[in-house]
Amino acid sequence: MSTLKFNVGDTVKVVKDVYGDDNTSYKGHVGVIKEKSGSGLHSLHILEGVNDVGFYVSELELSDSKKDFVSIANEIGEFTQMKNEAYGSSVDATQKIMEVLMERYLNSDTDKYEFPRSLLKHMLLQVRIMDKQNRLFSNPDGDKLGESAYRDLTGYGLIGIEMDERNS
Repeated sequence: MSTLKFNVGDTVKVVKDVYGDDNTSYKGHVGVIKEKSGSGLHSLHILEGVNDVGFYVSELELSDSKKDFVSIANEIGEFTQMKNEAYGSSVDATQKIMEVLMERYLNSDTDKYEFPRSLLKHMLLQVRIMDKQNRLFSNPDGDKLGESAYRDLTGYGLIGIEMDERNS
């Protein structure tokens, strides 16, 4: 990459565990790029309180208020890639399950689904539940990111109970 990710004046956040000379962690701190140092591609100085502290580009990200669309898209893409690598994609499996469940609502003359409006809220919740079920089947030896699909399923069950009680 031939251009610097940050510019002087950008508001940035420290995103990796970085320790100062006094062993103070700067992770989570927000500051403003004061100057570029070295080659300008590897380290930056941000104004941190009254002290100047140097950081590597890889240790920083633009503050939320300063992120551009490309930065946001890259973050979302990296997150989606990580989740798909950990869990696989449940879209195709969920579609097959929904086609089976929705078969009774398929109008063969028009090839369109016709279902009662009251089913919509259940469908949306069920898709989330199917997503968690797919996660379990994709990772039977345990969740690769330390999340609990069963906790999520329990939460969706509670949402469903509250939804039913609110509508009765």
